[in-house]
Amino acid sequence: MENGMEASTPIICLARTANGTRSDVSPDEIADAQFGFDGNLYLLSHLSAPKGKILKISLDQPRVSDAQTVVAESRVAIDSFLPIGNMLYTADQVGGPSQLRSFDTAGKPQGVVPILPISSVDQLVRSNDGAAAVP
Repeated sequence: MENGMEASTPIICLARTANGTRSDVSPDEIADAQFGFDGNLYLLSHLSAPKGKILKISLDQPRVSDAQTVVAESRVAIDSFLPIGNMLYTADQVGGPSQLRSFDTAGKPQGVVPILPISSVDQLVRSNDGAAAVP
């Protein structure tokens, strides 16, 4: 689906309910979704947050309307994110260079991950042992 100059993909959250009904459909402001190891779905949202914020939804009751903000919008733009174990990593754009931030899954900042100065982070991936890897 194309939305102006940006591509957006609607994300549909389904729950296993007794009557099998669909629980929720996200708004177009959801740019990415990642499953966490903690039974939650994490979303990168631009709804009222042009630079991005990370939302968390329980997979037991997957409704976007019930999403909890775990990483609020800040002065940097969130390009991508990845939940790994009990941590959440964001790849951010700070003007031109990138930075990596880490949070616990409740959204408490754990610090900035050191990378080379004036670097660009293209992708966050999980390694085979479930740890973070930056290719």
